[in-house]
Amino acid sequence: MSYKKMIKATGVFLLQLAAWGVFILFAPLMIYLTSGNVGDACILYNILSGTITPCMLLYFINYYLLVPYLFFGHGKKKLWFFAANIAIWGTYYLFLVVWKFFPALPYLPEGAWIGITAGAILILVLGIGSVGLALAIRNNQRTRAIKLQLNEEKRRRTEAELLWLKNQLNPHFLFNCLNNISSLVYLDADKAQDCIGRLSDLLRYAVYESEKESVALHKEIEFIRNYIELMSLRCNEKATIEFDCSIENMDMPVAPLIFISLIENAFKHGISAARESFVKISIREHDGVLTFACENSNNPKTATDRSGSGIGLVNTRKRLDMMTGADYSWDQFSDESVFKVVITIRHKK
Repeated sequence: MSYKKMIKATGVFLLQLAAWGVFILFAPLMIYLTSGNVGDACILYNILSGTITPCMLLYFINYYLLVPYLFFGHGKKKLWFFAANIAIWGTYYLFLVVWKFFPALPYLPEGAWIGITAGAILILVLGIGSVGLALAIRNNQRTRAIKLQLNEEKRRRTEAELLWLKNQLNPHFLFNCLNNISSLVYLDADKAQDCIGRLSDLLRYAVYESEKESVALHKEIEFIRNYIELMSLRCNEKATIEFDCSIENMDMPVAPLIFISLIENAFKHGISAARESFVKISIREHDGVLTFACENSNNPKTATDRSGSGIGLVNTRKRLDMMTGADYSWDQFSDESVFKVVITIRHKK
């Protein structure tokens, strides 16, 4: 046991001992303070200490030994718990009979049996109450410890799953960027070289910032702006690209790369080289409410084209589900010509 745990255990023991002491001393002290009669206070103290002290000992035996090692044990240990308590209290009753009752038997007045029976029942009730009190306190502590352990395991599992999603997102993001740049190599080498430079900046952000739980909103917006510019280089005159921002708090924390999958999908499924197409992206923040909207013309891939398999959308929703300190809403619409998704994130104050 560590030093801190030992100090804590000692404090818990002394606190419980003090509570029992107050239980014994409270009534005699009140009699003394109200009447000033020391004799009556001492008599009541002797009665209470003689009655309650065995219950206190039974409580501590159960709290530190019988409840944790027998009642919470497996198999037949619970039977031993009840047997041990019956044996302890039976021994105490036998002690009272031999030490108190038999010597006083010749001197008992008529009708004393009523008082003796009532006293025996009272002692039995107090004993059962002591065992119940120890069991209730230990059970409450055990329940709290289990809840803390479950919460810790849930937190670790969530962190592990979030890390897996982030690690899955980065290769997905890199694959899409390289796939787009590869198409420019044969069309325009200068543009391809410019794209590679921009990609280097994007990957630097993705590698170093994505490990953080949150980043400032202005950093994420700059990353998105660079990505859109990178993707726009390969679009022809038939494509319309719009990006609009209206932000009040540029330092608002936001999960890194949280929207990039949606933007990737917008370019993959929205841009067509053969016909009119568009991608419209907006990010707005007001009073702690962040709204991301992405709308694009709907040009779905063929069944044999796996460049847009939908993994980005799934991961985005999973990451939003696991975000702490915020709640969100997800609105999605699609038909034969348009696909639109709107995400509203409300940070808790």
